[in-house]
Amino acid sequence: MAKTALVVDDSRTAQVGLSRLLKARGLVVETAESGPEAIDYLRVNLPPGVIFLDHMMPGMDGFEALSELKANERTAKIPVVMYTSKEGESYGDEARVRGAIGVLPKPPEPAELDRILAALRLQAIPTVAESVRVVAPATFITSAPASAPAAAVLPPSVPVASTPPPFIAAPPANVDIDTPPISQSPRSWSYVALCVLLAALAWWSYDRSRQAEQSYERTLADNARLKNALARLDEQTKVLPLATPSSTSRPEISRAYLDLLSWALNQSGSYDYAEIPFSDERLNRLRDLLAHLAAAGFRGTVRLEAHVGRFCLARDESGMHVLPPRAAPLSVCETMSYPPGEAVALGRRQSEAFSRFLSERAMTRVLPEVMLVSYGTSRPLLEYPDPLRVSTAGDWNDIARLNQRVEVVLAPAPTSAANSPR
Repeated sequence: MAKTALVVDDSRTAQVGLSRLLKARGLVVETAESGPEAIDYLRVNLPPGVIFLDHMMPGMDGFEALSELKANERTAKIPVVMYTSKEGESYGDEARVRGAIGVLPKPPEPAELDRILAALRLQAIPTVAESVRVVAPATFITSAPASAPAAAVLPPSVPVASTPPPFIAAPPANVDIDTPPISQSPRSWSYVALCVLLAALAWWSYDRSRQAEQSYERTLADNARLKNALARLDEQTKVLPLATPSSTSRPEISRAYLDLLSWALNQSGSYDYAEIPFSDERLNRLRDLLAHLAAAGFRGTVRLEAHVGRFCLARDESGMHVLPPRAAPLSVCETMSYPPGEAVALGRRQSEAFSRFLSERAMTRVLPEVMLVSYGTSRPLLEYPDPLRVSTAGDWNDIARLNQRVEVVLAPAPTSAANSPR
């Protein structure tokens, strides 16, 4: 098969990370952000040498997409590798039963990726040992003087053939026959390729560590705000006026303080362009909030409303949409919005742990109730300016970052509902 790869993942960060590793290994990489998009791509393009398929995607998940691929005669024989953060032998066994040839963990491990590509004969970069070949210097053979022995014109290490070769090239006029021409050894080229590969891997590792560090710093700041708000909740519920409780209900927190708490929580609701709105970090903060609300007697609904920013995006050298440099003019933006349906779907993305938490909570019907809502790009916090009045992509994306957020709305249950037995 061709030395090409199709990476199917709704996370642009995961797409970029794996694509760079594959390109560094000499593969041509195409990408898709969902199972249906990958299936549409394969209908009109030549089959790739391998497909790397994410598991958790909105709409059609990885196993569903894998079943579609294996059910189609045109795509059934394409090797598929599940590219996911799921772990454990049971998942790997299930993936193979469904037709995958293996599992590549997130973030991708270069050694495991090399093993998979070698098994598929898609490893395009030779090892140093394979790329170093001894090339004998070229020797021009000329006709010897009649008085000279035949072997005198040959290098000492080359035996004299019993019969002359069928073709003997005469040396160019400008070549000194006493000095063999110098050939370029491929050794230097193999070293250059190896250095380029190592530099690409080092840059990718630095970029991932920088993003992780920034995310960690934001998490610390957000957690500090949340702890302050929850501490104030614990204190204020003791002194703020409460609604008159019935004999069968717990006291309710006042509407004024719920609004104050919502405001405090929403000061740390933003998430980056490459992040999902309902991540593991947001799940940890939600658990803390629910525990404090339950202890304070809140019996309503916690609404998590996701909003998506309209980012200025340009294409990189691989054709993928990325954030352009901050100082780039706004004219480099190829797109500055999403179709409404896609924007709503982007706002619904959640980690596996977040999805599992919601399912378990819904089955047990524990209070407070949690509800997720995605408004896409329809309710920006700040209105976007006229593009003609914005000078750089960074200025536009600053507004998009503020609009990309998850807001918390605390809606108390009606008194009758709160008092009724569950």
